[in-house]
Amino acid sequence: MIHSADRASGGIVAPGGFQGEDTDILAKAVYSRADREICKPVLDRLTARQGRVTGDYSPVWRERDYLPDARRTKAGVFLVHGLNDGNVKTRHTARLREAALGRHGVPRRL
Repeated sequence: MIHSADRASGGIVAPGGFQGEDTDILAKAVYSRADREICKPVLDRLTARQGRVTGDYSPVWRERDYLPDARRTKAGVFLVHGLNDGNVKTRHTARLREAALGRHGVPRRL
């Protein structure tokens, strides 16, 4: 996830009724192991820590925030984003491009 600092200004966004912005639902959707129990502790931890009830920016989202690390980017960046992404919004891509990468002089294209 690029950046969910506002999680839609503190609200929980559920595109089409699906909690796609939350880490546990996304993790379960892409889970491909036959052994469903081996990662259960990780999935349980994601569910407990992501802050679905309040929508607050929490340590779970801070760990997944690329903006603070943009200053360490050395290579040029080509950003591509789809408009139907319920997880990462276009504004997150714009923040990364302009606010973070631009501020540090990283070559970038969108």
